[in-house]
Amino acid sequence: MKPHFLDRLPGAQRGQSMVEYAIVCTVFAVALFAPVPGSQMSAAQMLADALRKSYKALSFFLSLP
Repeated sequence: MKPHFLDRLPGAQRGQSMVEYAIVCTVFAVALFAPVPGSQMSAAQMLADALRKSYKALSFFLSLP
């Protein structure tokens, strides 16, 4: 016969992984929006600027005859 405390283990593991997931997401969010040393911009702003420049170059290239 299986002990009843084994019935609770999968639920406990699911709860622990949810806490780990929340911590990892929080760390990534802080790293993404924190100012980069030596610059006044955050990594998210740098990424947005790079995408904007790339789109501008692509649209210029596509407009050429």
